[in-house]
Amino acid sequence: MNRWIFGILLIIVGVFLIFNYSLNWNLELWPLALLIPGIFFLFGASRENNGLYIPGTILTFLAIFFFFNVATNWSYQKYLWPLYVFSVSLAFYITAIVGKESSFFVPANILLIITVGLFFISLNLLKFWPIALIILGLWIIFDSKNFKRTAKSEDKNE
Repeated sequence: MNRWIFGILLIIVGVFLIFNYSLNWNLELWPLALLIPGIFFLFGASRENNGLYIPGTILTFLAIFFFFNVATNWSYQKYLWPLYVFSVSLAFYITAIVGKESSFFVPANILLIITVGLFFISLNLLKFWPIALIILGLWIIFDSKNFKRTAKSEDKNE
């Protein structure tokens, strides 16, 4: 069944590209060079072969992102560049969820936090960064579950 889907997809893309070039539509379709392999990786991925979710997700997401940039004449690129890092985080999330690889949640969360930080930079919101640190500090101080866990681990160490 997957062979049929792959074959039909390639035929459709090929016909569309022939029309684009022969009718001088001048559409920028270069992101297809990322989208097609990305889709192949995603279709080839399985629970036993879950490593293919990572390049499949990254390539597919970036292809869609580049199609958006081409359609908007790259006018939002100066704000959306952190999505490059997010594509890797998303790949880890998809591998963790669909590929049943729970150890991938840790790097996915770290990359998501980095992405949020990069959005602070790209949107020029760094002046609000101290507020985020204050909120995080208050949460650490007043979160009773976190405090109990820390206190128990300190008692065991003594």
